[in-house]
Amino acid sequence: MEKSSNINTAEKQRLRESIAEQVRNFLEGGGNIDVVEHTPSRNSAYRGSIWDNADPTPLLD
Repeated sequence: MEKSSNINTAEKQRLRESIAEQVRNFLEGGGNIDVVEHTPSRNSAYRGSIWDNADPTPLLD
């Protein structure tokens, strides 16, 4: 089945413009947006997956 990328692209652009307008309105109305540079998930080390030990029935703690 072939996707029509033109429709997806146009819809995505419409959504982007709508979000941008809503953000502008929010900020103009006195709203404030905090930007977080470092999230805890980026700073924590990868601990592996429950599937890493190849056990067919892994136990969750």
